[in-house]
Amino acid sequence: MVKIAILGLGTIGYGVYDIVTNRLQNVEVKRIFDRDFSKQELVGNIITSNFDEIINDEEISIVVETLGGLDFPYSLIRKAIQNKKHVVTANKEVMAKYFKDLMLLKEENNVSLSFEASVGGGVPIIKNLIDIANTNEVTSISGIINGTTNFILTKLNQGYEFDVALKLAQELGFAEADSSYDLDGLDMLRKISILASIASNRIVDIDKVYHYSVKNVCLDDINFVKKCGFNLKYLASYEKNFIGVEPTLVKGMFPFVNDEYNLISVDASNYGNLKFYGKGAGRYATANAIVNDIVDIVNGNKNYTFTGQKELEIGEDNNEYIFYLRVKDVNLVDKNIIFRQENNQILTKNIKRSDIDFSNVLFYARAK
Repeated sequence: MVKIAILGLGTIGYGVYDIVTNRLQNVEVKRIFDRDFSKQELVGNIITSNFDEIINDEEISIVVETLGGLDFPYSLIRKAIQNKKHVVTANKEVMAKYFKDLMLLKEENNVSLSFEASVGGGVPIIKNLIDIANTNEVTSISGIINGTTNFILTKLNQGYEFDVALKLAQELGFAEADSSYDLDGLDMLRKISILASIASNRIVDIDKVYHYSVKNVCLDDINFVKKCGFNLKYLASYEKNFIGVEPTLVKGMFPFVNDEYNLISVDASNYGNLKFYGKGAGRYATANAIVNDIVDIVNGNKNYTFTGQKELEIGEDNNEYIFYLRVKDVNLVDKNIIFRQENNQILTKNIKRSDIDFSNVLFYARAK
């Protein structure tokens, strides 16, 4: 019997407990780290607020981190690894910021560090991308990797006002009370950084990743881009020396990815284009990805080893694209770049992002 500990009994933590307890015959949750002892009604007398009880328990071989946040969970993950415990985490903040550090630490201690759930929720992208990058040059990655914002944009596309769509996402558990982390692209920024590190075998400085918020989108934006033959999605992308998160005008497959679902597209030198689709938000989609990592460790499957020593050089995207702009004053826009216009809404000709006067822009999106 393999014994594990779960750090945090929130939405995802309880999902992991539920699946392990009811589906795995050879894995037992021995301890849960949480400060709310009223939750013992859900799991019994296995909650502790003393992390040392987990670290010092030689029977516990796997620690599952579902706390969220940065500094505190990072310190617990480090301590677990240093004490020869395998770690499974869904924490994209920790993995994006401390990717190299934790990879070196787990190698030094000869344990596994698994993080499938940190990027796509229930979409199995990490293990597959590792396999792809082993034998291919990954030329680009793009996708919808935030279920919250995709749910909100889906509802706007159905005629909901932004505030109504956001409230509905919160009621369904897809969005937090403070949704800025999702709406400002910080969640996707960290996820695409993790994917870029794996694809390039380079260290990514998340402070250099370009991102533009979707919080100012409105129904007028949705309706205008529809008239122009596009659908508005919030995409993260990696292509050689550029990484970005921005509202994007799309055609093809992406418009049909709705609600909390994710779609990640990978271009690889030998495979060509590959797509990974599934639920990107929700208790059991994410928890199931964590449990699959637990099963991999129990079965002794080889853990990912990161060998990158150099930082990925992130440059400007100097390509020309069609852009959608909603501006404060249309008279401040160069008339030569306008392809289509309705009041203060514009579809541009092919221009560079650097050609846009962002001081005049209320909201923008790039055509893919």
